[in-house]
Amino acid sequence: MEITTWQIIFRLVIAIILGGIIGWERERRAKTAGLRTHILICLGSTLAMLISYYVYAHGSSDLPLRSDLSRIAAGVLQGIGLLCVASVLRYKDSVIGLSTSASLWTVSAVGLAVGAGFYSAAVVTVALIMIVLIIIAKIENRYIRSRWHKNLNIRLGDNPKVFERIISLAGNYELKIKNIEPSLGEDGHSRNFILQLEYITDNHEDFIKELSSIDGVLEVKIQQEARF
Repeated sequence: MEITTWQIIFRLVIAIILGGIIGWERERRAKTAGLRTHILICLGSTLAMLISYYVYAHGSSDLPLRSDLSRIAAGVLQGIGLLCVASVLRYKDSVIGLSTSASLWTVSAVGLAVGAGFYSAAVVTVALIMIVLIIIAKIENRYIRSRWHKNLNIRLGDNPKVFERIISLAGNYELKIKNIEPSLGEDGHSRNFILQLEYITDNHEDFIKELSSIDGVLEVKIQQEARF
């Protein structure tokens, strides 16, 4: 069945709206791919599906694509997969962009559904994506990520007594010392040390307060593995 011009316009507009909903959530959280990226991917996927319908309706009978509407859709999903890989960042022990990468791939499938006129599936999918990105994310942060082990980087001067006090304090709280490495002070000449501890934030707030009050502790930084 041939698609009219108004149907084409309607589907492209719907793609912009649905892609924009997901993109807005990602943009609001300052993720690697935001509003415009999600809109363009959803819009492009919708256009790709419309092209496949056009080829089917107007192409010659001996054209390979005419017999299989799914080929263009499959190509779109494969191509978006490469873009998703590019949106994932690796920094030290952290992996950033996994959820955004998944949302990009899924929003491309939403665009294909809109292009095919499968509006109910597209709308329901967008609703479910929002539930995952907002509601389940809050549950994950509250009950799972709060129990992740974090690294506590402590910068201190070259004073053995400070070492002993920190090690004793860490032992009282049953914390693991992961690493000790020398470093230069801010003046480029004085000798400092970076002491790395592994801890759980919600169980050791008192430890951080006691640690910060020790004379000789220059800086305390919390480093948490990021997987979003």
